[in-house]
Amino acid sequence: MIQKIKQLLGRGKATEPVSDYPKVTSRRSQIDDEWSASQVGAYLNNLNVLAAKFPFETYQALDNISLLDPYVSKYVYTTVALGNIGHNLEIMASSQSEADKAIDIANNFAARCFPLSGGLDGLINALFSQVARSGGCCVEWVPDPTLSYIDRAYLVPIKSIRWSLNQNRELVLMQQQMDQLVALNPVQTSFHASIVRDGSPYPVPPALAAIEPCAHHAAIMKKIRTWVEKLSVLGVLLAKVERPPRKPGQEDEEYNAMAQEYLNKVADSFTKEMDDGICVSYDNIEFQFNNITAGAQGAKDVLQIVLQGLFSALQRDPIAFGWNFNSTETFAKVVYEELTQGIKMFQLGVKRVIEHGHRLNFALNGLGNVGVSVKFTTSRSIDAFRDAEAGYMDSQKVLGQLTQEVISKEEARKLLGHDQRNATSGAFIASFVSDSRRYEMFSHVPTNH
Repeated sequence: MIQKIKQLLGRGKATEPVSDYPKVTSRRSQIDDEWSASQVGAYLNNLNVLAAKFPFETYQALDNISLLDPYVSKYVYTTVALGNIGHNLEIMASSQSEADKAIDIANNFAARCFPLSGGLDGLINALFSQVARSGGCCVEWVPDPTLSYIDRAYLVPIKSIRWSLNQNRELVLMQQQMDQLVALNPVQTSFHASIVRDGSPYPVPPALAAIEPCAHHAAIMKKIRTWVEKLSVLGVLLAKVERPPRKPGQEDEEYNAMAQEYLNKVADSFTKEMDDGICVSYDNIEFQFNNITAGAQGAKDVLQIVLQGLFSALQRDPIAFGWNFNSTETFAKVVYEELTQGIKMFQLGVKRVIEHGHRLNFALNGLGNVGVSVKFTTSRSIDAFRDAEAGYMDSQKVLGQLTQEVISKEEARKLLGHDQRNATSGAFIASFVSDSRRYEMFSHVPTNH
């Protein structure tokens, strides 16, 4: 077996091609830290590199914003939390024993593929974070030295991805490393772009339109912070102090210096006493308190306008970030449904990447004929009573048609969902349990005859 794989990799003379094992190599990509450290003096001189619809530096900018801006950070976290809600693994195997072996292999794979973040569950979280920030996800699956299984999964930074054209004008996936482009093995590299524009292979970041509102938000918050530090939260206390008496024959310059020193002492005394909530003075000082509530309301209105633009750029309703601009409970349910539908778009990319890793791992373990499909668990409805009531009305409608002999019993079964299969025909289904981080077999869908 090892000799066959070596022949495929060019380590021996192959008499005839062997198609049972994938042509995998050692690691070619670089992770974020390695890639960033290699950018000193980087220069691309390959004219075949395809240009993106926006500067590549945009990916790095959004990475930084997702760490610094509280609302973009919340957007990424919400995407991860609502995206990774559990998944099932459908194994298309010829027998129960083969399916059991595949589940054992999948569990070993899930435990070791991403060791620094909890294995496969942590990898899925990282993929949702990557797709939320960049609009795509990319993983290189690296085999062990004996080419017997997938040992590790390495996230390839989307900001380092480049697409080139070969002599046949076919797309080639590459990574920018220092001053050169390194081709990534398509057999072991999973790339998926959730959002593209006009046929460009580069993913479009979903939060691309949020860069400018984030800058406005940061500028306004800086001004508000400075304003509050100077004026305090409650208002401004004005103290009108009588001038100190002038000494006989005292020059103006000397008198002004004495008066300024007197004001400074009075101000310092008031500052210390105001910390205790009380201020005492003689009758030569007149106090006047100016409230700044009206000014604060104006600042809030301006901030709300900026935040509404930011939330729109993130394709999220303000209520998803804890702001309620006159939204009703009914509208909040609509927002939740829209949010879960948007998450499904991101789940598709993560699904393809994880399926690629499982298939490659099965092939290296000698199970290249075993099929695999990943299906994420359906998000729970925010209004279960409404859904149950709608289901009841639909079932009563079908039963009424059956009673009137408009449809047959078999047609009624199909309409009620009793003849639908949630998995591919002939598939063994295993559920990934987050607590144990293992796949557990729980059902089998028989093959149609």
